[in-house]
Amino acid sequence: MAFLSFRKHSLRTRDDKRTPASELTLRAYPLASLGHANWILRHFGYKAVFIWGLCLYGIGSLIAWPCLVHRSFGGFCAAIFVIGNGLGSLETAANPYLAVCGPPRYSEIRINLAQAFNAVGTVIAPVLGSYVFFKDVGDNAEAIKNVQWVYLATACFVFLLAVVFYFSTIPEITDADMAFQVGHHLIRLFGRERS
Repeated sequence: MAFLSFRKHSLRTRDDKRTPASELTLRAYPLASLGHANWILRHFGYKAVFIWGLCLYGIGSLIAWPCLVHRSFGGFCAAIFVIGNGLGSLETAANPYLAVCGPPRYSEIRINLAQAFNAVGTVIAPVLGSYVFFKDVGDNAEAIKNVQWVYLATACFVFLLAVVFYFSTIPEITDADMAFQVGHHLIRLFGRERS
C-alpha cells in the first residue's frame, strides 16, 4: 500500500506506530461490506458492485492527488477511507462471485488462488513503492509530485477498468446458484443430501 510509504517518508511517523491513515482502509471494510456494497449487491447485482467499488477506488485516488501536494493529512485520510470503501466493496462481491462461478468442488481453490495474488500484492506494493516511487521523497512539496502521479495513474486505470466492466457481459449469480453451491458443499461435508 503506497500510502504507508507516503506516511513514513512525508509525515515522519514511526513504522511501529499506528496512525489513522494506516487503519482507515481496514475501518472502511465493515461499512462497505455490511452497508452500501451489500445493499447494491442485493438490489442491482454483482456487476454493479464491481463498478461501484472501482469508482470509489478511483475517486479516492483522485482525492488523494491534491492532498499529497498540499500535505493535507486530514484530506489524505479521507481519500484513504474512500479507497478502503472501494476495496471493501470489491471484496464483498468478488469472493462469493468466485466461489459460485465454475464447478463447486473447486470453489476453495479459486478463492485461495485469488487471495494468494492479493497477498503477493500486499508484500510487493510497499517494497516497490519504497524503492521506485518514494525513493527521493524529501521535505518539500516538489518531492511529493512523484507520488501524486502514482495516484493519478491509479485513478485512470481503475476508471478504465470500471468502463470495461460496464460494457462487458458477466454472468449474474442468483440466490438459486448460491443455494446449489451450499447444497453441494453440504453433500461433500456429510456424504449425502440433506432435506
